[in-house]
Order: sequence, then structure tokens, then C-alpha cells
Amino acid sequence: MKKVLILTDSLALPREKPEYCGHENTWPQLLNKHCQLHQVSLGGGTVQDLVRQLEYHKLFNPDIIIIQSGIVDCAPRALSLLELKLLQKIPFFGKRILKLVQKNSYYLRKKRKVYYTKAILYQNSLNKIKSFFPEEDVYALSILPSNVNYELKVPGITKQISLYNEILKLKFKGNLINVQSIPSEGIMSDYIHLNALGHSFVYESIMKAIF
Repeated sequence: MKKVLILTDSLALPREKPEYCGHENTWPQLLNKHCQLHQVSLGGGTVQDLVRQLEYHKLFNPDIIIIQSGIVDCAPRALSLLELKLLQKIPFFGKRILKLVQKNSYYLRKKRKVYYTKAILYQNSLNKIKSFFPEEDVYALSILPSNVNYELKVPGITKQISLYNEILKLKFKGNLINVQSIPSEGIMSDYIHLNALGHSFVYESIMKAIF
């Protein structure tokens, strides 16, 4: 039985909000029936966070690595990670400023064009993952598609998803599992996370590409 290492952000995890999706419905658990699986999923984690974990999880000695990472990295933000952490440490005034930031999130995202992982760093991080597993089969899932409502909520997200998906195409070529055709009904109302239907679609896409 093949040993599969999964490296993802929260998209491979179960959720209670904004809609419920149980653990048994997630694509890693559906995949677990066909392989020996080790899952590393960091909620809110960037590709850089995943890279920092590689030395531990390489010891699993996987045959196949599947990566689902990118939306946390590419989404336009009102604040950088450093700014956010600093404000969270400031008593009273930090909370007041964060409330103002949240209230004006749309305009700040549009004007500031802040991203947790810039495109060049995203490319370099993907290269590091691939170099960590030179003999193994490394696959990546494309970033889920945007829509009109997501763009209205996070201005610039459509362009960013397209740009980072092009990076994934360049780095993985035939080992990119494209999930851009996922039905809209498979994505939760936050426009980011997968419901049971979405997880099933991703699972079937992986099965067709790998197994």
C-alpha cells in the first residue's frame, strides 16, 4: 500500500462554520481507504509554515506527497502578519485599531495589496518542498476558483488566484491536479472552504490523477 503525505492548510480539515462538514467527509479521510496516510494540515497556515514542518514529516518516508496550499498565501490582506501580531499585543488600543481595520477591510485590501506570501517566495517554497522529496512523486492541487461574490468581499482575489495557479502549473506541470471545475455548490458560503460535496470532488480528482 502506498504511503501518502498530505500537506495542506485548513481546506483539508473538517469544519463547523460557516457550514458543517464532518471529519469522515474530508478528502484525506476518503483517500485513507486506498493508502497509508499521514496528514499535516495547518489551519491558517501558509506554504512557508508547511516548509518549516518538512524535516519532521519526511521521516514518514512517503511514496507520494499531495500539497493543497495557496489561498492563505495569495489573498489580499488589510494587514501584514507582523502588523497583525503587533496590534494583537497592544492592550486596549490594539483591539480598537483592529476593529477599525475590520470595518474598513475592503478598502484596505484594495489599496494596500498586502499578501502573506509574495509570488516569488511562494515559488521558492514550492521548490523547497520538491527538493525535500527528490525521489518521491509530488503533486499539488490548484487553488479553488473565485467568483463574483468572493471578489466583492476580497477585491483582487480573482487575479491573485489566477497568478498563483499559474505558478503551480509551472512548478508541477503534469503533477498539477486541477480542481478549477469544482461545482460552486461544493464550496461553503465563505467562498473558501469545502463542504462534503467539494471534498468528494477533490477526492475523485486525486483518484483519477494518482491511483
